Amino acid sequence: MKNILFIIFFLPLYIFAQVKETNHPDMKKVEAAVTQWANQTFADYTEPRFNKFIPYYTDDYFLTVIAVKNIDKVINEQKKMYASGSFTGSKEDFEKSISELETRKETAIKNRDNFNRKKVDYYQISFWANIKMSSNVYNYIEHIVLVDENMNIKEATINSHIGKKDDFEKIIYK
Repeated sequence: MKNILFIIFFLPLYIFAQVKETNHPDMKKVEAAVTQWANQTFADYTEPRFNKFIPYYTDDYFLTVIAVKNIDKVINEQKKMYASGSFTGSKEDFEKSISELETRKETAIKNRDNFNRKKVDYYQISFWANIKMSSNVYNYIEHIVLVDENMNIKEATINSHIGKKDDFEKIIYK
């Protein structure tokens, strides 16, 4: 029953919690992999730009990350309740509760930091560049690129195209 409640509570969080990150430790590696892919794919391009970096964590790793955040949230809520006088218990009850939560938080942090299984299913990043077209004009094109944990490109899809004149105009590939 506990596991079912846990899943019911965390599933909505998981669905909506794949957020954009700006200083993820793997972001530069992903950008380098996409740059290498672009160098091997396009005949010519200029002014590459990256944004919308999103790591899609595995379920197991995501649960270890969210556990730390949720325990921290409970600690902060209890401290606010105690400070406002709405905590239903004695000072000893409060201190015992906070101590237990801090211990659980330390354990959760160790579990997260020592996680030794696969952490991400893939990364998603938006790659913009002026790419040379068959008309010898450069168009500003956005590709949504999926990169696996080994920094291999899984998929690249054109998402936006600025400056395209007609449907006969094509990207010049190597």
